[in-house]
Amino acid sequence: MLPITFYSLLPVLRNTIVGINSVDPALIDAGRGIGMSGRAVLFRIELPLAVPLILAGLRTSLVLAVGTATLAFFVNGGGLGELIDTGYKLNRVPVLVTSAILAVGLALLIDWIGAIMERVFGPRGLS
Repeated sequence: MLPITFYSLLPVLRNTIVGINSVDPALIDAGRGIGMSGRAVLFRIELPLAVPLILAGLRTSLVLAVGTATLAFFVNGGGLGELIDTGYKLNRVPVLVTSAILAVGLALLIDWIGAIMERVFGPRGLS
């Protein structure tokens, strides 16, 4: 589980960097102009405005982790990949299709939950 977590960090990290870099420099200057420190500008201006992109990266990471966990069977990790492989090896198309649909359904469910998280935790009025 830990390797999948590390593998999934890249979209979150990249979207966080892009989100912070995409904040309008005029807003940062305005924060500095009213006497905010660098830390205050980061936590009160940049991060709140970057939250939609950070949450989109988290959503992408979660779906990526589901797909990677499905492939974990090939390194003795179990999971839905085991059912897919069994259906393939035994030439049982219903088992293969059912397990593939379960894997896709899990990825779609995680993506839907991520979309709800984006709406709930995202800042109001920016969408």
